[in-house]
Amino acid sequence: YLVIFLNFIKNEKWIAKLKSFMVPCMLIGAAMALLIPTEGVDPSVPRVWQYMLIHGALVFYGLYLMLIEKADLSLKAYFGNLQLLLVVTAAAFVMNSVLEQYNTNFLFLRKPPMENLPVLNLDNGWYAYFLILTLIACTLVLLVQLPFIIKGLRSGRRTEEKN
Repeated sequence: YLVIFLNFIKNEKWIAKLKSFMVPCMLIGAAMALLIPTEGVDPSVPRVWQYMLIHGALVFYGLYLMLIEKADLSLKAYFGNLQLLLVVTAAAFVMNSVLEQYNTNFLFLRKPPMENLPVLNLDNGWYAYFLILTLIACTLVLLVQLPFIIKGLRSGRRTEEKN
């Protein structure tokens, strides 16, 4: 939805923030959707093709934003991305509640994506599950942005050494 929303925003600062946020979300979220296909994997089902194509396109668009458009993935952007992730999580909670009769599970907030996962499960209750899910999300976003954070910190040190 943010891809569509970008076309209606005129504020360049917000466009840059959203692109920065979209990179880890697309790379992590769409890649996880491809690795844990909740629609199944039967190639004779059109919905499976739609699911795979959409999530594949999201991964490639995330790579495009990261490598071609050079979205900001600095340390400052990491903390900004965590703030936006908090907002998206709150919206997902609301959407899961509003659409409860359809058994929605946006961001896997209601239950794990599949049964018998070693760490991400409801064995210790929902609050423990949510804490682990939060830690995994923060860690994965950090891993996506870490090379760019390190590069930014190194270039900052070089600039200080020259001065």
